[in-house]
Amino acid sequence: MDSPIRIGLPMWANAQWRGSFFPKSAPALDFLAHYASCFTTVEGNTTFHATPDRARLVDWGASVPQGFKFCFKIPKTISHSGKLAHQIDAMNAFQNHISVLGDKLGPMFLQLPPHYDDLVDLVSLLSATKTSIPLAVELRHADFFKEGAFQRDAFQILRELDIGFVNFVTEHLHRCVFEDQDLKASQAEKPKVPSLWATTNQFAFVRYVGNPNPEQDQDGLSELARHTARWVNQGKTAYIFVHQIPSDRLSPVIARSLSSELANHIESLSPLAIFPAERHQPSLFNEPYL
Repeated sequence: MDSPIRIGLPMWANAQWRGSFFPKSAPALDFLAHYASCFTTVEGNTTFHATPDRARLVDWGASVPQGFKFCFKIPKTISHSGKLAHQIDAMNAFQNHISVLGDKLGPMFLQLPPHYDDLVDLVSLLSATKTSIPLAVELRHADFFKEGAFQRDAFQILRELDIGFVNFVTEHLHRCVFEDQDLKASQAEKPKVPSLWATTNQFAFVRYVGNPNPEQDQDGLSELARHTARWVNQGKTAYIFVHQIPSDRLSPVIARSLSSELANHIESLSPLAIFPAERHQPSLFNEPYL
């Protein structure tokens, strides 16, 4: 039986994970298989920039076990090219293209730009999209994060159309004060908005960006775990994606901490599998004498 909680990262291929998450000598072609031996889902951010061909999708599907879920981002040519109503055919074509992955597809997500506030246009796209693949929407307009008509209407639209809501959680990140210029720049790129911790259908979708120092992120992970447990107790499935600025180098470590925190709230939750690098460490008993 599938777990109601799926923990994943923003990517599966990060060369900086060699030696800590991946085996030190792991070839890039093996990254996805190693990743999927530990995590049960992943953000497919690569599709925001370019749509992979069918053969590559088939290869990806063959690299992961049954039960694994890819959550692909809708291409920016759809989400960031003006009126969404003009992108209905493109949206359906994208969905048809990635459907080759079948039951290894989780919710795809539509990330909208910060200036986007046309709910009538949004309805035009969502109501015309063939939703055989679950869909979630990430709204970034400032008015959405204030109590009022815009927020109320947006949530109502998502609920009525059975569309999920993407919680992009950055509050704990923006409480940090950095001296490092890379961290400052990465922090500035993330929206500074309150966390709504909302769901609009039967799955929760969270993109969490906390303190980049795992040892200082306990409060954020505890808050995330509490809300996740609440959703699971409501019978929902939770997709949780753990980000870390500036390069996601320690995202696997933070995800492990989240898994431990979740175990404090849900006794039946299986722990995160040990990292591939840990499974491939040479045994002391097999080391030659020097």
